[in-house]
Amino acid sequence: MKKTILITTLLVFGLCVNAQKIKQTNGKLAFLKGQTELSVSFEQAPDLKVGKYTQEKYIEVKMDKANDKEAGAGEKWVKSWKADPSKNYYPKFIELINDVLNEEGISVKENNKKAIYEMKVVTTFIEPGYNVGVSRKNASINLEITFFEIDKPDNILATFTILKSPGKMIFGTDFDTGSRIAEAYAKAAKEFGQLLIKKKVF
Repeated sequence: MKKTILITTLLVFGLCVNAQKIKQTNGKLAFLKGQTELSVSFEQAPDLKVGKYTQEKYIEVKMDKANDKEAGAGEKWVKSWKADPSKNYYPKFIELINDVLNEEGISVKENNKKAIYEMKVVTTFIEPGYNVGVSRKNASINLEITFFEIDKPDNILATFTILKSPGKMIFGTDFDTGSRIAEAYAKAAKEFGQLLIKKKVF
């Protein structure tokens, strides 16, 4: 019995440690009332940190390590790293937020010509994590989300931060860094969409 309680406590503690935090830092969402279309765009912050490094330093370190193991592997890794955001991360965010919002009749697309308002998603931090079989660490990301009228991009209507959105794949199959980070975007999108529904902003 004591063992069961201990395991349950550890599991709950683990969930709390890995839980992401979503906070509205500015504005109100009344402007979204009645909207059925949203546009979304993505950026990486100029001072984006990856783990303990700047992104530039992280790329340099990873490239050198890959080339030490196999000539040319570093350049291949860099190409994959730079392609992942537009190829995997951002589409995953769009897919998962639509999984939630489509049920309420809301559609989110990049360059959405039907939308009046845009949601800009800026990545401010990435923890790549790792999975070496016997040991692992989840990926996580921090995002800043701003809403503005497309015709008035300098007029920020609302701002949110998402901190420590965790990324891992079921059954521990996320040996690839990109797959872990993509799941962090999926988690952020799903819970942010659920928050908008909970607030009844539409």
